[in-house]
Amino acid sequence: MVPYPHQSYRAVCFRLRSLYAALGIGNVQCRKRLSFLSRNGLRPFWRRTQRSPTAQYYSAVTTARSSRPKPASLLAAPRRRSAARRLAACVRVAAAFRLTAIGVAAFAAFTVCLCRTALVFIAAAAAVVSLVPAFASARSRPIPPSPAKFVTSACRGPNGGIWLASEGDGVFHYNPKASSAWQNLSIGTPVNHNAAYAITCDTRGRIWVGSLNEGVFVLLPSRDQGQPARWRRYGLLADPSQDELAGPIGEHVYSIRVDPVDGSVWICTNSGISRYEPGRGKARGRWVYYDVANGLPSDDVQCVAFGLHGCAYIATTCCGIAISRPTRTSLRAGRKNDGHGPLHYGRWRAVKSRFTQGPPLTPTGRGLPSNLINAIITTRTGVIWVATDEGIAWSTDHGRRWRFLRGANWAAKDAGLVHPASAAFILNAGRLVPKTGTLSSDYCTCLAAAPGGDIYIGHRKTGVDILNPATGAIWRSDQAGTTTDRGHLLHQFIDAILMLRSGGALLGCYGGGVEELPALSRQSAPSKPQGAGLIPAMSAGAARLPAGAGAVAHAAMELLRRRLARKAKLFALRPPIIVPLDTDWRTEGNWLGRYGTYFADLGAMRSPKDIDWGAGWRGNGQFIGPRIGSHVTRQLPLIAQGDIIRRWIETLYTADRRMLEMPKPYLDKCWLTGLAPTRALFRRGAEWDDHGEAYPAYWQGPGIYCPLHLPPGLFRLAIYSVNMDGHSGPMRYRDYTCDILYPPQNTPNTGYFAVRAAPRWRVLATRRICDFWGGVWTPFLVRGPVTICIHFGRNYSLNTMVSAVTFSLYAALPMPYSREPPPAALAAHQYQMSVPGPRRIAEMARKCEVPLGFGAVERLPATPAAVEAGALFGGAIDAMRLRNCAVAAGRLSAKARRAMELRKAGWLWQTHRFRAAERLERQAGLVTPRQVELRLKWNEVDSTSGTDGALVRAYMAGHHLWNNKH
Repeated sequence: MVPYPHQSYRAVCFRLRSLYAALGIGNVQCRKRLSFLSRNGLRPFWRRTQRSPTAQYYSAVTTARSSRPKPASLLAAPRRRSAARRLAACVRVAAAFRLTAIGVAAFAAFTVCLCRTALVFIAAAAAVVSLVPAFASARSRPIPPSPAKFVTSACRGPNGGIWLASEGDGVFHYNPKASSAWQNLSIGTPVNHNAAYAITCDTRGRIWVGSLNEGVFVLLPSRDQGQPARWRRYGLLADPSQDELAGPIGEHVYSIRVDPVDGSVWICTNSGISRYEPGRGKARGRWVYYDVANGLPSDDVQCVAFGLHGCAYIATTCCGIAISRPTRTSLRAGRKNDGHGPLHYGRWRAVKSRFTQGPPLTPTGRGLPSNLINAIITTRTGVIWVATDEGIAWSTDHGRRWRFLRGANWAAKDAGLVHPASAAFILNAGRLVPKTGTLSSDYCTCLAAAPGGDIYIGHRKTGVDILNPATGAIWRSDQAGTTTDRGHLLHQFIDAILMLRSGGALLGCYGGGVEELPALSRQSAPSKPQGAGLIPAMSAGAARLPAGAGAVAHAAMELLRRRLARKAKLFALRPPIIVPLDTDWRTEGNWLGRYGTYFADLGAMRSPKDIDWGAGWRGNGQFIGPRIGSHVTRQLPLIAQGDIIRRWIETLYTADRRMLEMPKPYLDKCWLTGLAPTRALFRRGAEWDDHGEAYPAYWQGPGIYCPLHLPPGLFRLAIYSVNMDGHSGPMRYRDYTCDILYPPQNTPNTGYFAVRAAPRWRVLATRRICDFWGGVWTPFLVRGPVTICIHFGRNYSLNTMVSAVTFSLYAALPMPYSREPPPAALAAHQYQMSVPGPRRIAEMARKCEVPLGFGAVERLPATPAAVEAGALFGGAIDAMRLRNCAVAAGRLSAKARRAMELRKAGWLWQTHRFRAAERLERQAGLVTPRQVELRLKWNEVDSTSGTDGALVRAYMAGHHLWNNKH
């Protein structure tokens, strides 16, 4: 390929200036020699190279940029004229095209003519030889098509190879020096669904892979090429039987980044950030965690970037950005310790968008355009770039002030809002579009910074954009009709971008494998890592596997307890309370006895009807948003005619564990009546659909509104979503928001009118549901009695899908599974429909007794506010407790060990380790709810619904399984 001018200029300049300095030639003479050489020797070769097919391929891009008037800098910063830039006009041609044998000879000949000494001839020949590898990489063979189709992440390995993480196909490695094909290294690893979502290489050459729901896998580089790859797994707890060590807290990994300052590995998970600090020399590495307990706005962390002076910029999935500087103590300690040492972070400053009701109404402006962040990077000049679902944003002052730029579809999305702006306003806002244009679309998936300063921006529908911050020029692949070296159009869904040494980029496509994009803008040689001048990164010594996490120090536990007490005081004064819990990626469709023990509404499980399940009170149903703007009734009559949600069954009977289990009485009935072919296929893929495919893609709605009234007590509200057909067509673009809305007082508990006013209700909690091909549970802790409305936003996807809405009592062994409910409470549940006033809620918050349903009241070990605060910090506190239990188990008596095992089962239950918790409960002689629900059968008379606990109570009483002593 022929890249844009001065692709590797810095490398050429550095080598030649070093050579001339060694010979005693000054900078002035150096410039003269380079100018003469470029003016007389290399221009003919450049003209001949411009006639190549690759150069003609990019002629449209070069012409478009040269024909436009030079715009102002996008970053509004003066362009520095350093010595390197002044020499660029002399050597850009020599560094931009491929050197041939004739070019090398001409280079040496002109050097001889210029210097007229044999010594300089030898030196020039040595310089040419040193430049050959840089240009050979540009002439290397193209990267072959990868077997992985749904690429989610990519990185460069220690030996120059390329590593890919994919969804459904595992991990692949390509080394052009050893093989011409991709090598699959996921065979024999316990990665669930063979799905990997993040991959990186640390300073020691180790490969880190983030999985769907099994934590992190680390591959130690092997010197013996014949040995198979051996992975070591790091999860919440150490398990010698599974060759697992304790490491990150979260099970689902969004991304992994390596800090260039101290070489630490940052793992972004659904339970915050788990950071591994490698030890120096023989010292043992250690794990550090940052989550809500440490000041982050959310535990769902999408990505992290590192700026100047060691600053850390954390992007959450739906709560904006968190920024922190390293503590002075860690900086001083690092400088004293030969320049090495881990950095520590204390306070985090949250940066959120002011556009909470919808996207910005202008194509460009100030602030973050959205709180839904997809990627974040920093450049070597200290500029922060953020990719959101509403365009990109950047900051030049360490995150204090932001500016944003939206896509070409901004006007259409403004017209499709619930409360759209006037046509005159949109027309006037169009004048703010810069002369260089806008991005190809609003939704930006990934970012990458080229060594030359250009920003590569990936999209989910329009390919890739290349932005030049110095001029503001934007190259859009959707307008250029870009074709790859293989002759087909570039794939439109870009999920990962990896910059290549040749100056081009490797695009990881979600559904199209990998594509090699040649360099489209000026590039330079890679510079040193950002912030490397502060504390040098650790040298790559003898690589060892990372150390596992051990017991937690007493001081750290005391610090968490103090933070927990402060948060509990705040919760006691703020009714109602909705606490977002860590998302659950482990359970998948195995929900029986774990979710919905009080009530579960399984969407379309018996289409065109739902299945109500549980031992408690029945819910209110689900409704589509009946009104999404006054303009709807004029343009599309669907909602005016009373459009409702659809109930679809994708797979009638299946064994795919992503699909929900059918209640055993219902499955038994289907088997006895001849509907089910076998009892082995006990799952069904069903869903609610908001009929969004019938509406324009740029509309804000419709979405699904689900009003619910929860009785008195502490409940775990959980929503299950799975992108069943997310590997085909436009179904890959699904990305939802989940808002818990709180209505004003005296609002009816059910009905059409409550949903009609729901868009204006107060938002108590927000979660984001994205990349959910493997299925995810989104839980909340809710204190009842309360009336709420769950809003599932389409977020400009094809449609909105929900599989189930469940809520359970916030206990591992709830009633009636653990004890028999009071007989008086079984007659009616009228008290559950009463909505108390704020005074009654405040009084109940101060009590230590809370209703647990069925008229029962239990004295908790702490106040409800303390339980809620503990649930907010649950990911960190429960993990520390579990690890301390594993260390202290050998020093306890048999009786104390049994008591500790029951408490450990409760902590495992709260961290979604249901299988391990149930094993401990069975060892203690208890009957778990899952045991009961898996053994239920249809009595061939009554309904198969378990509502009001009739089936559960009959089974427990008939088998004498009440755990009354517990």
